[in-house]
Amino acid sequence: MSIIFDSIKTRNLDQVYEINLNEYYFNLVTGQIEGSERVDDDFFVSVLSGLNHPDFNAVVQVDITDNFEEVYTKVADYFNNRGVSYTWYVIPSTEPEGLVDQLKEKGLRYVGDDVVVGVELKSIPRNIDAPNSLYIESITTSDKLNLWVDLYCRSRNISGDIVEKFKSIYQNTDFEDPRLPFRKYIGWLNGEPIACSTLLTSGGIAAVYDETILPRYKNWGIENAINITPLKKAKDMGYLLGHIPTNLGSQKRLTRLGFTHLFNVKKMVHLVNMGRSRRPRRR
Repeated sequence: MSIIFDSIKTRNLDQVYEINLNEYYFNLVTGQIEGSERVDDDFFVSVLSGLNHPDFNAVVQVDITDNFEEVYTKVADYFNNRGVSYTWYVIPSTEPEGLVDQLKEKGLRYVGDDVVVGVELKSIPRNIDAPNSLYIESITTSDKLNLWVDLYCRSRNISGDIVEKFKSIYQNTDFEDPRLPFRKYIGWLNGEPIACSTLLTSGGIAAVYDETILPRYKNWGIENAINITPLKKAKDMGYLLGHIPTNLGSQKRLTRLGFTHLFNVKKMVHLVNMGRSRRPRRR
């Protein structure tokens, strides 16, 4: 680790988070799916996973001043030539005035915000009110990874070949490698997999993505546990600041646990034919 951020009052935390988000997408590029790649342009980073769904392809770390048409054309040509959907993340401190409207005019759809909350990990709750039989573990085998993917995709109405391709992304990943920048967590209740999340350590912070829980188990405290447990592990690893991208309803729940609202990230989506797959969800 290099710089480790320790305060939610750190300036430009949205840009720090953007580095972490970039790494989240970069970890989808493992060489297991043909055509998956990361492109570092002078003005943006684009990540293509090989899956035709905007949850898995992204434009991040965009630098636009007076060159919108140039940057947009490069991005659009890249993804359109490959015929895949993608999400363009708009970070507040680097957002030029009118960018969202410009992207709408180009045909991208605004699908809402990721509400990003943060907590200094020294203040993270020690105890979470959740069922005593809830067990949360970091996955270490391909079989459990497949359960994780099934749970994630089912909750987001993602079906078809995307599911199997998603599983293949990590088929050669050594989940016990201590150098791995991410960990995927799965929660069990009475022997049933019912929740999952992803911990990503990069950019000097720890962030938890992919909060997933089966609908019938919501409001049992499991949503808190599937986020807090990974952040406790990050604290043990030496990280001091945690982020979670969430929605407005969950923001209130996490605020009660000591999290602070930091900023919102706007999501602009370009869709192509995705078969039976539905609209994208928050990360």
